[in-house]
Amino acid sequence: MNKLTADQRRLLYLISRKGRIREDNGNIIWLKELSLMTLIFEGISKRIFENYDYAPSLVNFRGVKLYANVSQEYLLDIDTLIQRNFVAKLKLNTKYYDNITAYSATSDFRKQEKDVPQETKDDINELMKCPKCTSIIKVLINNGKASIICPDCDYSRTTRFFDIEIIPYHSVASFSGGGR
Repeated sequence: MNKLTADQRRLLYLISRKGRIREDNGNIIWLKELSLMTLIFEGISKRIFENYDYAPSLVNFRGVKLYANVSQEYLLDIDTLIQRNFVAKLKLNTKYYDNITAYSATSDFRKQEKDVPQETKDDINELMKCPKCTSIIKVLINNGKASIICPDCDYSRTTRFFDIEIIPYHSVASFSGGGR
């Protein structure tokens, strides 16, 4: 756990808040990747993930390809967490013939969860709580829109996860080697 970066610890704790083994019956709860990517986007927007950035990338949702703001740093870090056996990965197929990936924290992480710095826990808990009633929020993806909702009150807001920014830029052709 000590060898993880701050963002890897945040990602791991975020996954553990939503994807975990239930205490009452031992069933595993899985966090779908699109929901996780939406929460990471929100965390980047709130500057919780310090070294993550996002860029437009194609994702599948119900048989349709959509552009979404995806963090490439997250993709690298999730592989690291899987390799270190802190996160389990599950692949599923939907009725729309999509491959869905889901994640859950492993029992190896549960044994070391107490070592997660309190600042990391506070950051992720702040990201995960409803601003109205402090319950844990959920992500709802429907019709190409991602929303943050609270299951315990009427709080709901649309995120910009699927809103691709247009950033103007200017480029200049550069030729090297002195050729004509």
